Amino acid sequence: QVQLVAWQYRTEAEFKKAVSREPGNALHRRNLALLYMVSGQPSLAVPLWEALLGENKESPVYRIYLARAFLDVGRFDSAIGILEDWVPKVGATPPELKTPAAEGEAPPIDEAFDVLAMSYRGKKDTVQAVFYMRRALDLKPRSVAYLINYGVILAEGGNIPEAKAQWEKALEIDPGNTTARKNLSAYSR
Repeated sequence: QVQLVAWQYRTEAEFKKAVSREPGNALHRRNLALLYMVSGQPSLAVPLWEALLGENKESPVYRIYLARAFLDVGRFDSAIGILEDWVPKVGATPPELKTPAAEGEAPPIDEAFDVLAMSYRGKKDTVQAVFYMRRALDLKPRSVAYLINYGVILAEGGNIPEAKAQWEKALEIDPGNTTARKNLSAYSR
């Protein structure tokens, strides 16, 4: 734990130096924003993603990551606002969004559907949350994270048997998944 924190501070300091030396370098700012996301500091990532998306409005990378950051800080309407109108424009699954993200590529479109689903969950709109989570699962039916999220949405909507079925599917794929196991246990009492 201590080593991880020290690594984060060193890495953050290096990225900040790179950004200050080359403030126009989008890659440096993107890397800093990603560091903030993975280190649990999405509120620090939001302004970086906003600026990056403002400079390149067509970027699916910046759009999806900004929406994820909005979701992580509880700005559900903001996440929905930048994705919901955009998703139909890009179609169900453009070829460049089918594969996992690599350097400079967009996250897969299923991540946009997951962000939309979880944002609607945050707004307590189960119907829309289910709609978007099903779209994410249509694209990645074996995603343990999506199955767990879908189960949570269903459970919160009162559909406990179907929620349990999703967590059981997640455990079939990843038998050691503690989140799916805990959710099953919590709703089996």
